[in-house]
Amino acid sequence: MIDRTMVQSMASMGITIPGEVRFAFRSATNPQYTYLRDIVTEANMHQTLAKAYAATQANRNDVVFITQEHQQLLATLDWAKYNVHLIGLGGMPGAAFQYPRFGQSDDFTPVITQSQWWGTWANMRISHGRGAAGNLVGVNLTGHYNAWKNIHLYSPGHATEGAVGATMMSLSLAGGNNYFEGCTLGLDTVLRAAANSVININTSGVCNVFKGCRIVMYQSAGTPYFIWCASGASVQNRWTYFEDCTFIAYSTNWGTPLTVAIGYNYSGDGHRLIFKDCGFAGVTDLIASGYENNVQMIGGNTYISADEYTGLTLTPDTTA
Repeated sequence: MIDRTMVQSMASMGITIPGEVRFAFRSATNPQYTYLRDIVTEANMHQTLAKAYAATQANRNDVVFITQEHQQLLATLDWAKYNVHLIGLGGMPGAAFQYPRFGQSDDFTPVITQSQWWGTWANMRISHGRGAAGNLVGVNLTGHYNAWKNIHLYSPGHATEGAVGATMMSLSLAGGNNYFEGCTLGLDTVLRAAANSVININTSGVCNVFKGCRIVMYQSAGTPYFIWCASGASVQNRWTYFEDCTFIAYSTNWGTPLTVAIGYNYSGDGHRLIFKDCGFAGVTDLIASGYENNVQMIGGNTYISADEYTGLTLTPDTTA
C-alpha cells in the first residue's frame, strides 16, 4: 500500500507506475519508520539496504526508498536488477550533504556497483572511504541507460583514500548512455594528495551526459584530476557531454591549483569531452599540451586561472 504522495514523488523522478515499493531503514525509532509502518505492509520494510534490494524483482519498476538515516553496507553491493530504482526520502534540489545516505561499515571496494540498465537513483548521498588504502572506488557504474538525480557522491571521505594514486576514483564510469542531473561528485573538505580522479572514464563509458552538476575536490597537490580518460579502444571513441557544470578544485588559500583538470592515458585524438556553459576554478591548465583536440567548448565556458583569477573564454584549441 502506498499513498498519493509517494506516487507523486516517484513520478517526479520519471517513475510513473511503480511495481513493488520497498523501504530500507536502519532504526525502528526513526520517525519515518514510525509513520511508514502504519501505511506500508510490514513485509515491505527492510532493516538494511541490501535486504530491501534482495526483495525486489527486475523489469517491473520496483522502487527502494531509503529513510532519512545513515544506512551501512557490510559488503560491496551489486545493484544489478534491471529497472529497479533507488530513491532517498529527502528534499530536493541541492545535492550536497543529503541526509538519506549510505556508506561502508567495513573496508571493501567498490562501495556499490550499478550494473543494471534503466534504473533511476535520486535524492541521497553515497559515502566512500573510511581510512583504508584499499577502498579504491566509490561507485562502479557499469550499466547503461541509467539516471542519477540529486545525488551526492561523497568521495573520498578520508584522507587515506585521498592519498592513493590512479587506482582511486570516486566514480568509475564504465557504462554508457547514462544521465546525471543536479549531482555533486566529490567534496572539498577531505584532502586528495595523489594522481587520483573524481570521474574515471573507462571500459564502455561513452555517450554519458552531465547537466547542472558540481564536480569538486580539496587537494594538497597538483596531481589529481577532475576527469581521467583511460586507455582502451572502446572508450577512445564517442564522447562525454557536460552542460552547465562547475568544476572547483579548492586548495588552502587557493595556493595549489591542479596542474591539469583533465588527464588522458593514451596519446593523440580519442574520446571527446564536450563542455557547454561550464566553468573551471583552481586549475593551472585545462588539459596537457597535445591533447587539445580532445576537448570541445560550446557556449560561454569560463576558466579561472590560478595566477590571474580572471574568467577567460575557452576556444577549442586554447588551454591557457
